[in-house]
Parts: sequence; structure tokens; C-alpha cells
Amino acid sequence: MFDPLAFVLGVSVGATIGGIVLRAACWCYNAITSESKDKPAVPEPGFVKAMLIAFFSAVTVIAVQVAIAFVGGAGTGFSPKSAMLLTCLPPVSGVVVMSILLAQLLPTSSGNAVGIAFTMLGMGFALSLILFVLVRVLAG
Repeated sequence: MFDPLAFVLGVSVGATIGGIVLRAACWCYNAITSESKDKPAVPEPGFVKAMLIAFFSAVTVIAVQVAIAFVGGAGTGFSPKSAMLLTCLPPVSGVVVMSILLAQLLPTSSGNAVGIAFTMLGMGFALSLILFVLVRVLAG
């Protein structure tokens, strides 16, 4: 059964975490690539703008990945090798879509947007690994 309160709460928490990760990715990217602190490579967005960018990026990435899944699973007779290749596409499509959205929504170049997208991907993997370890340790 669909619970609207849980849905709104989940979207709010997800957008908040996404906004924090986006701001942290901008900070890390600027720390690595900027020549001076006075002129960052990518201006760090405000918290609400970062949350909105993260929300719209997630919605767009999910829509693209669902479209890829429908195309791949539409009874086109993929072999197991093709199906394995299809499972590798979501991270690639996620980085591409995220880069395009970041280039449009942040005052930055396409190259910097790709760098931030990869930084966010790395931070997402790191957070997932940390949460996995915490759950395994706490579960006993």
C-alpha cells in the first residue's frame, strides 16, 4: 500500500542527502582543481539549490535508467552477454545525465560538470561502503 507520508519523507531525506553530497563534491573538486581559494573552479551552490539539483538529477537519472531497462527487457532476445552489458549502463548513463544537468544548472563548464559528477559517484560509493560496513558491524 502506498503511504504518501513515507514517500514525502523519503524524497525529503534523499534530496537533503543529495544536496549535502553535491556541496561536498563541489568543495572537494574545488580543493583539487582550483588555483586559488578566491576563484573556485565551480561556485558551491546554496543548500536549497543543491537539494533541488540533486532531486531533479535523481528523477532524470531514474527515468533514463527505467527507459534503458524497458528497452533491454522488451523481449528483444538479448544474450546473457548483452544482458550483462546492459547492467553496466546505469552508472554510465547516471554520470552522463548528471554532467549535463550540472553543466546547465551550475555556472560551470562541461568539463567541470563531468568532474563533479565523477566526484559525486565516488562519494556515493564511499558512503555506500561505509553504510554497508556499519550495518554489518551492528548486525553482528
